[in-house]
This record gives sequence, structure tokens and C-alpha cells, in this order.
Amino acid sequence: MVLGLNDDVVMMNEHARQLLDPRDQSVLIGRITDVVARRRATTLMMELPSGTWARVHCRTVATERATDGAVAHVRFVEAPRPRHADTALTRLPLPGIVGSGTLWTRACREVDAAAQAGEWVILRGEPGVGKTALARAVCQRHDPSAWFSVVDGHNTTVREWGTLLRHELSRSRGTLVVRHVDRIDPYRLHVLASACQAAEAGGRRDLPWVVLTLSADDKPLGPLMRYFPRCIEVPPLRHHIDDLHQIVPFLLVKLTRGGQLACSPQAMQALLRTSWPGNIEQVRQVLRKVIQVRPAGTIMVGDLPPECHTVTRRVLGAMEAIERDAIVQSLLSADGNRTLAARALGMSRATIYRRIRQYGIEIPAPSV
Repeated sequence: MVLGLNDDVVMMNEHARQLLDPRDQSVLIGRITDVVARRRATTLMMELPSGTWARVHCRTVATERATDGAVAHVRFVEAPRPRHADTALTRLPLPGIVGSGTLWTRACREVDAAAQAGEWVILRGEPGVGKTALARAVCQRHDPSAWFSVVDGHNTTVREWGTLLRHELSRSRGTLVVRHVDRIDPYRLHVLASACQAAEAGGRRDLPWVVLTLSADDKPLGPLMRYFPRCIEVPPLRHHIDDLHQIVPFLLVKLTRGGQLACSPQAMQALLRTSWPGNIEQVRQVLRKVIQVRPAGTIMVGDLPPECHTVTRRVLGAMEAIERDAIVQSLLSADGNRTLAARALGMSRATIYRRIRQYGIEIPAPSV
């Protein structure tokens, strides 16, 4: 099987299209993207969301564009024998942060380097990817006793906004995170730029480290770019989905305050298949729900909420989520039997099949 990509195009041969599950394709594309970022060939063993193991050889390919592309040759292989050392969490040198994906660790290193240089930065990424958590971890690493403050202009009155910014920027030896800059109106952006200008004009050497976070790519920041010349991309979870093997146990320890709760291999496979449009924050909220029904022991597939039985990347509306949850619960109660689930919900078989495709619902086949 052969896959190739650059910034604009993703290609695969017919053999790959026939054998690779769409979820497996998505994970492989994320790994190939990592290779482009590292600009060197690599061979790795990886477990795909479908549960299949594959050996993947990736290499970069020079193109006429400024950025390179990459090609991967994929072959299915037998699962490797488990090793006890593999169960240890891979921890980054940042407190409260785990993960080993290339794009994720690169973002961590770049943010850490900016903090060491005292360079004000913009962190851009989808909601829930961990932008504020990353800034907090960097602050704690370099000076655990320093203050850390988060302000949100979207939820602050116009009168409070200017006063709050001037107060925070007058402090020293700490970190100020201004969240949701893409939601701030032009007037508040002007006030923020003026506050940054006044802080720099004071000539102080002990200015706080300032971080802006935003989700939108096309938000015009105008004069703010003068004070934040560097923008660091924080990748979505789907681009380092294998890190769930480390993220889930790490969050379980925090949420249970050290309690004995583990995730079964089958439940982990379901989590790896989930698209996670809400990223790491969505994982945290899902585990909170799981703990309510399984406070200790081993998390099984049936303990997972309905959203973990779907693969759609679209964020559902309130009514769609209610319908999706009802269908998932009925399918689980009916042991995956679509006819029984449709009858319990008072809908036709055609309707339930259509909704299953629409919401990307995946339930194991009925027991024999």
C-alpha cells in the first residue's frame, strides 16, 4: 500500500483504498505529516485504530514548492509482543504534559524556547487542543513560584478590559494568557495593542511573558502583530492520536486523584477510533462521565458515552446529539441489533440505518 501527500494533495493507490479503513487512513496521514515536519526518512511499527498493526516506511520527496511532500509504504504485520516498559507514560520535560507525537512535541519545544527568550507569542489551534495548558506548563517549568493569569476579553466588559490589561502588564515575573483573541471585537483589539505598546514603552526589563490564543486562521490582528511576531501551531489531537495511550492514563490519575482505574484494550481501541472534534478537553469530559459509572477497576467499551461510538468529525447540534445518544443506547441495549433498536425507538429500519451512517455510529455486530 502506498500513500503520498504534500500541503495540497493526498494520494493513495488502489490497494491502500481497498484495504485501509478510513480511520486508519486518517491516522497514517497524520504520521506522514510528522515525517514532512522532521524532513527525514523513518520506519515505524504502529497499531491502527482498526486494531491492525502495520510497518510504515516514510520518506520525504523534494517538490517544486517551498515545502516537501512525503511517501509512505505500508504493510500489515503481526502484533509485536508486549513489553513491560511500554506501559510507562512518556513524559515531556513540562509539568502536567504528556505525549510523544512529533507535531505535539515540536509545538512544546517551540513554546518553551519562546518563553526562555522572553518572546511574546501567539498559540493557534482548534478549541481544546491544550493551548492554555501548554503555556501554564512552560511557566511552571521555568519559575514555579511565578504568577500565572488568564484573561478572556470575550467575557469581559469594555470598561473592565482596559483596566485589567493595564494591571496585568504592570506586574513582573509571571505569565499572562489572553484567550480567544479571535472572538474579540476591533475595539478590544485596539485596547490590547495600546496596552502592549505602553508596557514596552516603559523600558522595563521584567515584563511578564504574554501569550495570545486563538482558533481562527483568518482573524486580522492588525497592530498586535508588531508585539507578537511569532505564531506557533498547536496540533489537533487527531494529528497525534497515538498519544491517547499516554493521555488517558494521565488524565485518569488526575481525575480520580490517584485512584485505581485503568482502560481496557477494547475501550482504548474505541477511544482511538473516535474523531475528537473537541480534542484533549473533550477526552477529559468523556473520562469525567466514565468515572461516574466506573469509579474504579477497568473501563470497558460499554462504560463509554455515546460520542465514543461515532467517528464523525462534525460537531453535532444539541438535537442531533440527543438523537445520536438515543440511537447508540438503543443499539447497545439490543446488542447491536438494528431492527430491535429501531423498534424500541419507534422508527423504521430505513431511518435508523440512515441515522447510523449520518452520525458515523459504530456498534459491534449482534452476538450469535
